[in-house]
Amino acid sequence: MELEIEAYEPTVSVAVLVAELNQLYHRHEASGYERTHPEIFCQLPKLWREMIQIGKRLCPDKKVNVLDFGCGTGFAARQWLANLGEKEVGHLVCYDPCPEMLDQCRTTLRSFSRAIYVTERSAIGQLGITFDLLLTNSVLHHITNPVSEIRSLAGILGVNAIWLCGHEPSVRFLQNPKCLALFDAYCHQRQWRRYLSPYSYWQRLASVRGPSRRAARLAFQQGLFRHLPPSQLIAQLVDYHVLSRQCCDRERGLDIAVLEAAFKGEWVLEWLRTYSYMGPYYEPNLPRYWRRRARQLAVQFPLDGANTCSVWQRPR
Repeated sequence: MELEIEAYEPTVSVAVLVAELNQLYHRHEASGYERTHPEIFCQLPKLWREMIQIGKRLCPDKKVNVLDFGCGTGFAARQWLANLGEKEVGHLVCYDPCPEMLDQCRTTLRSFSRAIYVTERSAIGQLGITFDLLLTNSVLHHITNPVSEIRSLAGILGVNAIWLCGHEPSVRFLQNPKCLALFDAYCHQRQWRRYLSPYSYWQRLASVRGPSRRAARLAFQQGLFRHLPPSQLIAQLVDYHVLSRQCCDRERGLDIAVLEAAFKGEWVLEWLRTYSYMGPYYEPNLPRYWRRRARQLAVQFPLDGANTCSVWQRPR
């Protein structure tokens, strides 16, 4: 099912709409983002340690100027500092278009006094810094054209700059029948069991509230739509490239092979890890049977996990 945007009569282009909705959404999510996304701290630190080791190997024996692009609460910058320390950083610039998210980043990085915080995209270039390292974490899927966005940074990146790209969704998971079959089987069992628990009622009640609902109202009040859109549509637009069985749009979705082809001559893919063979469900928390089945899929289809982390380098 493709996004039914036109029924609510948007007054701006899809690209502008997605950018504006992300700001409205994350404004209300900022203060509780890390609390409501605990999977970040379960899954990602180990992957980021590996990415950072590879990044340091590709860029040895020098202090690096770091750009945390779409920094959010500063997770990626914290991983670099925690694994290599302040002495490995020349300049650290954290950019996010949402001021509330940038405030959270400033709070979490308060021990690193030399960080520079930027909320205007054009202000990055005005700093006059050439960056050796680009960090993004869970950023690309919020941008309608991520290739163009990354390409626009070329002028402020060094010749052999490294890009650590963390935790992005992969459409390949949805295109693999065996991955979907196992995922559907687990969802069927989970749905049946949910009806036995009164807690499921409160989960459903909570799902209609929160940032999506607030962003929908604000978007309507600000004239981005002529008719009030549902919160489900807002959530799909905010997570623009996150697809589901119910919402498969050929214009959306991220595929590492497609990205590699698009970046040919501009970036070289040096390392890739795909994971999450149970979609949004964190595998270590699943019953043993389902963990075992997910591991089997990972061995059989190493490129088709629901999420990816990758390391890229500009050609030498």
